[in-house]
Amino acid sequence: MEQPKNNLKIIADKKNARVILPNMLTLIGVCIGLSSIRFALDGKFEFAIIAIILAALIDGLDGRIARLIKGTSKVGKELDSLTDMISFGVAPAFIMYFWTLSSLGRFGWLLCLIYVICVALRLARFNVNSNQDSSWKDNIALAILYCNFKSLYVSTSWKAFCCKKNSLIIRATSKVSC
Repeated sequence: MEQPKNNLKIIADKKNARVILPNMLTLIGVCIGLSSIRFALDGKFEFAIIAIILAALIDGLDGRIARLIKGTSKVGKELDSLTDMISFGVAPAFIMYFWTLSSLGRFGWLLCLIYVICVALRLARFNVNSNQDSSWKDNIALAILYCNFKSLYVSTSWKAFCCKKNSLIIRATSKVSC
């Protein structure tokens, strides 16, 4: 009698194993970005902002680790871009909306939509213009994070945000007198 052939293979080459770690960090980053929306829904804006900062740190780490261990992939690149859109586009827009822009009604929602569209266009333009695998993500998270906090600073300077004495942004800028 002939033995049946085992057609199942365990695929565990070195390239696939190296891709897992950076992609796991990226997925952790998107979870933290989505959690910031949850914090904003609960009115815990300090935690929401800290979550965005933590997502930015993880976003910087995943690309560097991928290049360091030679674990870059097209899936990782696209996943990282999607994570940037959620963590630095959608999540800050929701935080700003729930914090104060909801009091402006439709205009506040329009401001959030414009912000998300600008982030999406910037990411799309950056992805199209990047040809090199080694530097395709350098400093984009910092630029987006800077724009997020610059817009929060301008908003607090205009007193568009509610005065909350325990707020991280208000304590950091000390421009608003509550």
